Amino acid sequence: MGVFGEFSAGKSSLLNSLLGSLTQATGVRPTTQHISIIRDARIVGAPGTSAQLVPHQSALLRAGLELWDTPGPNSENAQHTKLALDAAAQVELALILVPAVEGTTRSLVELYNRIRLIRTASQKSPPWLILTKWDRIVADDAEELAEVGAEIISSVEARLPGYERWFRVDGRRLDLLDGPALLTDLRRRGLKWSRDRLVLEVRQTQQHMLKREVALEREWRSKVPAGFESPALEQVMLEWASHCKAALVRRRRLWWRAVLGTPGEAKGRAECWWSWVFSVAEKHRLRPVFARAAARGRAVRESVGALASGFVEFAVGVESMKSPYEGS
Repeated sequence: MGVFGEFSAGKSSLLNSLLGSLTQATGVRPTTQHISIIRDARIVGAPGTSAQLVPHQSALLRAGLELWDTPGPNSENAQHTKLALDAAAQVELALILVPAVEGTTRSLVELYNRIRLIRTASQKSPPWLILTKWDRIVADDAEELAEVGAEIISSVEARLPGYERWFRVDGRRLDLLDGPALLTDLRRRGLKWSRDRLVLEVRQTQQHMLKREVALEREWRSKVPAGFESPALEQVMLEWASHCKAALVRRRRLWWRAVLGTPGEAKGRAECWWSWVFSVAEKHRLRPVFARAAARGRAVRESVGALASGFVEFAVGVESMKSPYEGS
């Protein structure tokens, strides 16, 4: 998620409120000179050449969000505009801050239109508008405050078309105004993105940890982070389990093929083995022993068959066992 807007619009203050700590520097003059990527401290990796990595621990980051703080494009440094526009093409969600007390200035409208065109060309979702400094609106009573707020919102809707949704926030107190709704939507969006990302990683990574657990016939669900479960992940793991079973059957067949060879070769080896057994029996005069053992086996089978027939005759009667066509 990238946060965009002119300097002193409240970008760093909003990020500090989202994280619950003073992570980013704030001030009335430009304080953000480069892109700052605020990431969960448990994730390792190097950012881009023009970005600074800021590891942090918070519930919002654990839900799957990565926050990008961008410099204001209306500063004296022209490089700030390029950095902000490059980030707008990369982030999955863009938040554009609009100070309620200052309104939609010409430079803000130009920034918004450029970001919206860039995201449309990159097939990204439309930006969200964050109306900051709402608490600084001066009014004599609640009725006048409502009229001023409605006028500000009408001006924003007229001059900044094509956005996905908007929120009124106090950058220092997100528990007021539309701050709770903003936090809820960000957590929901972060979890959805993380679930989709996990499914994609499992599909594309052959040596994934979850796939290894399935291959070893262990419980893989305990390895999934809390909240990242999804029906799509269940389907992927079921497909992988069936693939592992089929691969196991193929490995066993290949093993037996390596031991016995082709069916023709296995038959030839069996015939050679039996020939060797009979040659040894003939050499040591063991054929009578084998013959007696075979005769004893036949006698046992005949006695067992006779016993079974006698039991059936006793149970159902001899006459019922005769065919009705006998003697006709």
